[in-house]
Amino acid sequence: MGRAGTGKPLPEGFEPESALAPGNTRVRCVACCQIADGVAIWKFMDRASVANHVRSAKHRMVMRRLVEDNTAREARSQRLAAAYAHRQVEAPTYTIPDAASIPNMIAPGLSDPTECDGILSQLDMSGFSEFETSHEEVERQRLEEHADFDRQRAEHIDYFGEGTDSEDGEQQERGALSDEEDDWAESAHNSEQWWPWPDQQSCLLHILDSFPRLRFSRAQLQAVIWFARQCGLNMPSYKAFKAMQKEYPEVDPSAIKDVWHARRWHDFDYRLLNAMWTGDGIKHYYVDEIAKLIDGRLVMPLKWVTMKGKVHAECLAITRLPSGLYLKSANISRAEGVPASSFVGNYLDLQLREAPFLFSDDSRDVPTMPHPTRTLVGGDEVQVIFLSLWVDDVSGNVSKQYNKHINVYATNGNLPGRMLSQEYHVHFVSTSQHAKAAEQLSEILRIIQDTNANPIISYNAAKCRPCRIILRVMDLPCDNPQGDELASHIHGGNDKCRRGQVGGNIEQRESASGYHALHEPCPPRTVTTIVSEIEAQYGLEFSTGNKKRVEERHTSTGIKDSVADLWHDRVIKRRSEMQTTEPALTREQVSLALRQWLEAQPGDKMNPLLSVPGLDPAQDTAVEILHTFLLGAVEYAWHWLHQHLSSNHTETIFVSRLASSDTDGLSSAGVLAKYIWQYKDSLIGKHFKLLSQTMAFHVHDLVPPPLFSLIKTIGALGAALWFPEITDMAQYQRDLAVLIGNMLDAFADVNPSYILVKVKLHCLTHLLEDVERFGPAIRKSREVFEKYNSVFRHCVILSNRQADSRDVADRFALMDVTANAASGGWFADEQPGRGWRQAGRAVQGLLSKHTILQSHFGWVGSRE
Repeated sequence: MGRAGTGKPLPEGFEPESALAPGNTRVRCVACCQIADGVAIWKFMDRASVANHVRSAKHRMVMRRLVEDNTAREARSQRLAAAYAHRQVEAPTYTIPDAASIPNMIAPGLSDPTECDGILSQLDMSGFSEFETSHEEVERQRLEEHADFDRQRAEHIDYFGEGTDSEDGEQQERGALSDEEDDWAESAHNSEQWWPWPDQQSCLLHILDSFPRLRFSRAQLQAVIWFARQCGLNMPSYKAFKAMQKEYPEVDPSAIKDVWHARRWHDFDYRLLNAMWTGDGIKHYYVDEIAKLIDGRLVMPLKWVTMKGKVHAECLAITRLPSGLYLKSANISRAEGVPASSFVGNYLDLQLREAPFLFSDDSRDVPTMPHPTRTLVGGDEVQVIFLSLWVDDVSGNVSKQYNKHINVYATNGNLPGRMLSQEYHVHFVSTSQHAKAAEQLSEILRIIQDTNANPIISYNAAKCRPCRIILRVMDLPCDNPQGDELASHIHGGNDKCRRGQVGGNIEQRESASGYHALHEPCPPRTVTTIVSEIEAQYGLEFSTGNKKRVEERHTSTGIKDSVADLWHDRVIKRRSEMQTTEPALTREQVSLALRQWLEAQPGDKMNPLLSVPGLDPAQDTAVEILHTFLLGAVEYAWHWLHQHLSSNHTETIFVSRLASSDTDGLSSAGVLAKYIWQYKDSLIGKHFKLLSQTMAFHVHDLVPPPLFSLIKTIGALGAALWFPEITDMAQYQRDLAVLIGNMLDAFADVNPSYILVKVKLHCLTHLLEDVERFGPAIRKSREVFEKYNSVFRHCVILSNRQADSRDVADRFALMDVTANAASGGWFADEQPGRGWRQAGRAVQGLLSKHTILQSHFGWVGSRE
């Protein structure tokens, strides 16, 4: 060991400045140098300050960290080994000191840090020769050696690279960190902060690779990793790195803005809604079970609802009679509202105190107790999640060359509408270039239906305990052609409306009654009538084998099931074979044999959506204002306007006026008037929305009065449709009926035949029913799904092109998992005994603190 200027030997664990700069007599602490930056210039101290330095809080913290780091080093190395063991390269190594290299400066049994002599006598300088290499030498080697050498050196700095203060409390000029920076370094150093990723770099790389709208190819990500490594960052290899929900429908809301405020949830059979309510934080009350109120009465809750922000139960009264308990009827129309806070005893409580429950012979429709779900979930809470399933054909190419895929997306209908308009809450379900919508939905619906018997195990983050999830299909947002397929309706037939029965042949539609019927909502179709018609078409095929007669029935009734249509050809072929091989069979025998043969065949025989409890495809494919109003009524009027202005050579005036529109109150930052005029046939929803609100101010002296009246009625209706909240539903429906009627009358003034051939105009009349069932029309807009299609296209472009559907599904799964982790979602830890966990605090902080990540994930944080 060297000597200081005083001639006295240096204590163990310190080295003189002269070793690095001859002629100086000061010393420095080797242990504190390890915790500081290994290549910086450290501040030295006088020989007389050694004792004070050893007693300082910073020095003691360093010693604790050295011991802790040594203990954690091996576990940490094992976690990193998988990330960095992607290849074996012969390269110079950069050795990290093992446990023997850490100076034993404090004896395990020593508790008094002021005993300086005892401490100094135990200092050990063995194992620190690695730190005598000069900064220039290390830098030269770093630039010359292989990338794996860079990684090893970065790992060394990551292990020993946090700075500490000197003995007198002053920060070192370079290499030391402030207290806040030191805390950050400790956070980044702790791998638990970045769980489930091994470190910060892996976490950030996965997030970067999971941006829905910023897709990276493999080559691009490898370039990012290479760049970061050349900047001296510790990066894994590319190969290695590879509560706001509502539960119950609401009664008498002050304003209607979400689906639970409207009628749709009430349309479900009460047995399909959320069956459970938790009282006192622990008691589970179920529908169709006896419960006790605070006043001693016995009731049977049938439905849980929210009224003025408080949970209520619609209950039936149970009367005590000498012959037993009396329940008049389990009919929800007889139920009365009771605050849920009034419940004091559930079925299990009463079973212990008042069992057995004997109902009198006069009681009717007494349900089975306990509720089947109570037994099924084993004491966990139960939550019903309502899904909106979106299905459509989407091109997998960004170019105009069409690469058809049938996609299915889903959203959580229990979330507020303002959240459902964000791409973050749209979830990919499936895609295929070969399987049709009905084929994909068949398997998806099987999984959904299976949750009735096997609820999904999840975690209630608000109550910090496991729960079970049961899925229901609430509605099917779609455009008109896809809606026709989902509702088993023929597109372009005489009976044009999938929602009801209206139309007929051209003579019937042109009659006074037929023409008037197109201007009003038509009698609704139901699941029962659709299924009956499909069965009748099968019967016609069994008995006659005449496909033409079946097709005529498609046209006349408007019902054509895509799944049944696949079987028609097979049935006809089978019938022909039977007549050839068994000519003696009568027509009735052939029909019966064909029916039995069809029933024995595997697979669905008609649209699987027709058998989903609580779902009516004809009524639950709500009118979608993007395709029906903007790409329908507004586009028709724009076509006439463009044609008229072009023929009169007044387009220059219109374009000038449109370009000068005041954009206050519009979502558009500017009006691209020349583009809109030049590319009249290539406009999209946002252009037509802009035109609907601005045209009336620019064409008053350029078009004839009938066309001007039409443009004004379109503007008035458009302003009423984009309402986020309805405070008076009855008044809003009356206003909407007038506005729709005015617009249809204006269309009749311009071109009376348009409503005969353009079913979108008639479909707008059904908005009156839809706003009552689903809430504001903008909640059923498909714009968010259309935007999400661009995410899908980028995934297809960067897929392996061997199995697009599987590759895209894997990519979306990774994106969803990453987004869930970054937003604080809970995971079931695979390690035994760990239970449910969130990602590390550092991971959660990324999304909440960095708006650039929020924008790339399509997420808008809460304003609260």
